[in-house]
Amino acid sequence: MIPRIHCLACACLGLALVLIGAGATDASPTASSAAEPPLRLVFGGDRSYRPFHYLDVDGQPAGFDVELFRRVAREGGFEAEFRLGDWSAALAALEHGEVDAVPMFVSPARARRFAFSAPFLSRYHLVFGPLGADHVPRIEALSGRRVAVQHGGLGWEALRGVDPPVTIVPVAEEALALEIVAEGKADFALAPTSIGYLAIRERGLADLVALSPPLLDRDYAFALAPGRPDLMQRIDLALAEVRRSGELDRLYAEHVEHMLAGSVPREADYLRTVLLALPLLALLVLIGLLWRGARRRALTEAQRAEQEASSRQAAEARLLHLAFHDPVTGLPNRIAFEERLAPLLQDEALALAQAELVRIDLPGLEMLQTLAGPLVAEDMQRVIARRLRETEALHGLASLGRGSFALLLRGTSEPAGKARLGALIARVQQRVELGELVLAQRCRLGVARFPAHGRQPAALLRAADMACLVAQEQGQPLRVYEPDMEPDPRDLTLLAELREAIAGGELGFAVQPKLDLRRRRFVGAEMLARWTHPQRGPLSPGVFVPLAEKAGAIGEMSCYMVQRAIGLLRQWRESGLELSLAVNLSGNDLEEESLGELIASQCGDCGQRLILEVTETELMREPRTVLRRIERLRERGIGIALDDFGTGYSSLTYLRQLAPEELKIDRSFVATMRTSASDRSIVRTSIHLAHELGASVTAEGVEDEATLDLLREFGCDHAQGFGIARPMPVADFLDLQPRQGGAGRLRRMQ
Repeated sequence: MIPRIHCLACACLGLALVLIGAGATDASPTASSAAEPPLRLVFGGDRSYRPFHYLDVDGQPAGFDVELFRRVAREGGFEAEFRLGDWSAALAALEHGEVDAVPMFVSPARARRFAFSAPFLSRYHLVFGPLGADHVPRIEALSGRRVAVQHGGLGWEALRGVDPPVTIVPVAEEALALEIVAEGKADFALAPTSIGYLAIRERGLADLVALSPPLLDRDYAFALAPGRPDLMQRIDLALAEVRRSGELDRLYAEHVEHMLAGSVPREADYLRTVLLALPLLALLVLIGLLWRGARRRALTEAQRAEQEASSRQAAEARLLHLAFHDPVTGLPNRIAFEERLAPLLQDEALALAQAELVRIDLPGLEMLQTLAGPLVAEDMQRVIARRLRETEALHGLASLGRGSFALLLRGTSEPAGKARLGALIARVQQRVELGELVLAQRCRLGVARFPAHGRQPAALLRAADMACLVAQEQGQPLRVYEPDMEPDPRDLTLLAELREAIAGGELGFAVQPKLDLRRRRFVGAEMLARWTHPQRGPLSPGVFVPLAEKAGAIGEMSCYMVQRAIGLLRQWRESGLELSLAVNLSGNDLEEESLGELIASQCGDCGQRLILEVTETELMREPRTVLRRIERLRERGIGIALDDFGTGYSSLTYLRQLAPEELKIDRSFVATMRTSASDRSIVRTSIHLAHELGASVTAEGVEDEATLDLLREFGCDHAQGFGIARPMPVADFLDLQPRQGGAGRLRRMQ
């Protein structure tokens, strides 16, 4: 019985292949005769140019360009061979005649090197950069900036002609240009539109957005080495037939739809499929041929071509819409919003009315996405967008991405304006019901007034951005732009000098002793950064630490401080001193693997004495990532302290998740506990709660002996503050050790 089934399957497959061959012969009147060996043409290109040509997971060529070339080869009567690798190597191979055709953008520079077929697409590039970066209206606006771009690509050619010059950061693959920007190694990336958006989605680069209108609009065609007119004519004729039949439009629409839906088609291992399911395959092929014949009879060739062209136009329209609209809310993005603002801001009536541009940020959105998932976060943004559309006197509304919105409102009198903004905050912060979830969404507003704070869209948006940032930093719901919010240009020089001080080992530090309240002796210290500037002298940490945080240099400072702390702990251990040393870290630092690797590789047997103090408000950005990093550090014996406890809005949540070895009560509660019954109760309850969870407690900001006595009474373990000891050089701290003996009370140290 089994042999008969196989024979029947083989017969069906044979019949199907005969029918397919007959159909191919009918569909390809220009195919070579069996007596003539078909011409073999080698297709060259980039192995990572998704979704156009690339190697799939099985190492097979795939993508729109590959499928199109296969159709052209079939129509032109030649065989297609594919060689995908490095892009620069593909260009060189075409020039040396090692490959016959490479799909690429047409440019004057390339037209001098190659011959081009009739174009089959028209495509463009976009400038991509960090969320909140300035709009880039044209290529020339990139002068003086670091721009990542594929070496040898069209963007690379265009940037080389910009004057004043661009600092080009060359990469081997188009998608890598966006990763370089995400890593902070370049300011912008210049990449083809679809490739850029695909890289953002597939590589998780959610902080990158398009910052420009469509640039470098160029034809896209097959490039051939010059001097082969016969071959060019043959390819053009085949390409024209593929276009006329509607096959080209269908292919393009199919690949764009897959890309927008999140799954670029990949090649299958057909041989393996045939071997595993030969009988079923034969039957399916036969049914498919019968269906295809019926379909062809039902539709005329003109109708079929019209349908394919319509699909392609719809796909291209979706791409263009994506370039100017937010994919989650459907609102205009920053680029489209600025273009809409430009004519509105020419209206003198609007200027006389003192219009307001308002930026709204949803600071809790990232945490919502982490805890409830991206779909819930997207639903939240859509709800807020619907509410904002109902705002009175609304002239324009846009999504700036990642839970940020911009509104242009008609001006009004001062009291009415304040009331309107207050109502706007209340509307955004109304409870949101998403399925079974009932959520309250906080917001921050930054306001810029037209024309007082700018007459151009970019200037107004920047002023509103800055006011919103200040509101976020100060924990206020609303701030109106003021000129003194502008950063001091000298900060850029100071930041460069700070980085030089860190790299050169010139950044200093002090230590503030930690008192054990039971044993009445110092058991460790907290390390604090100190910097003596070569020209400006000692600078307060309040000057250079916030600057480092804003400019992204805090990670370098944290690595530096951890290295110095480990070095000190080794020295103390060799001297027989069993003292602990704490270092403050930002939650952002713990998101990066580099710091964890540094600590793990260098701490050695000092891990038991190293304490990392993490501020709970910083921890809330990427809690799961941070918690994974902390668990790895804890495996090395490193202690974790939750700093400034009580100042965040979810202290109990993070106290449970972090499970710290130490809890540090914020000075704002400790300093007033003698005169405030509520603060006294908070301190006492926090100590009890921490002990229940197995953590020790350190009180910060102790200024007097009376507070120290209360802390002992409440069972607090350790204390720090100016009333105990000010930050001091390490040598002075070590001088305290022999004197600790049986001291009953410690003198205030100035």
